[in-house]
Amino acid sequence: MTPHFLAFEAGARLDSFTGPMLRKLGTAVVCHICWQAALATAFINPEKTMPQLSICMPSNRNLARSKASIESALAYAEAVGARFILSDNSRDPEKRAYFEGRSACLTYVVPDNDDAMFNMMTALSKVDTPFLLPMGDDDEVHLLDGEIPIDLATLPPDVAGVRPRTQIWTTADGVTRTERFTIDADGSAERLLEYNQKAKGNNTIYYSIYRTSLFKPLLELFYAAHPTRGGYCDWAICLSVFACGKMVYDPSMVYRYDLGRWSHQKDIDDTKLFLYRMVGLPDTAENFWALLVFVDLYIFLMRGGLP
Repeated sequence: MTPHFLAFEAGARLDSFTGPMLRKLGTAVVCHICWQAALATAFINPEKTMPQLSICMPSNRNLARSKASIESALAYAEAVGARFILSDNSRDPEKRAYFEGRSACLTYVVPDNDDAMFNMMTALSKVDTPFLLPMGDDDEVHLLDGEIPIDLATLPPDVAGVRPRTQIWTTADGVTRTERFTIDADGSAERLLEYNQKAKGNNTIYYSIYRTSLFKPLLELFYAAHPTRGGYCDWAICLSVFACGKMVYDPSMVYRYDLGRWSHQKDIDDTKLFLYRMVGLPDTAENFWALLVFVDLYIFLMRGGLP
């Protein structure tokens, strides 16, 4: 389908997302992509032999700290006929001996440096399936008993990805809440606003299944050209994908997200400072977070190759 590129006033349309900072920018033109398609979901076809999904996990933790996460991803991949790509820069020989060659579903890769983003890109470089799932090595993914996964091959073109049943988890409290919301609006700008209203500051939907054709080129551009490649950029990455399509819900897939350093306000503040300092930004960068997101989103949506 032919995309339609519309213009809207960022200060007015994105006010609830970006706040007063963006109103100072005046009028800006943002890429607005609209599609028309009907959502049709179906179930996994056991006769299909080509994998539709790759789970991409960059891992830096040693065997003891990552074993449960990796085991869960491997079990899920084997259950649904997916690939599991593990890029391991932990330099833990025990971990390598335990997992390398463990399963036909597993692609085990050892990158040649310890950079976290390079670790992720190494995993992405091995993806040859239509869909992918980024995953952290402190999280877990499970197939819920009695539920049948969505057949990814049947998703209509206006769907950018599939979100799991996301369980927000901490060591102290266990599962504190579960996220299931979808992103359903027909227009790109409306989807951005819908996400902002539903997410309420929680970006755990980042760990969802995406079309490889959307997510992989975006991360490649981010890695090659972004001036900081900072860990604070996940919101802009998600928003740029959601501008390209809807996010549906697969109740069969449970993603347990370890809230960890994001569980208490002091930890959140300290983590944000760490992320900014690590890429050379000042401690006051948080005051301009909305502006940083807007600039990243604007550039991401101007790139070529969008549907």
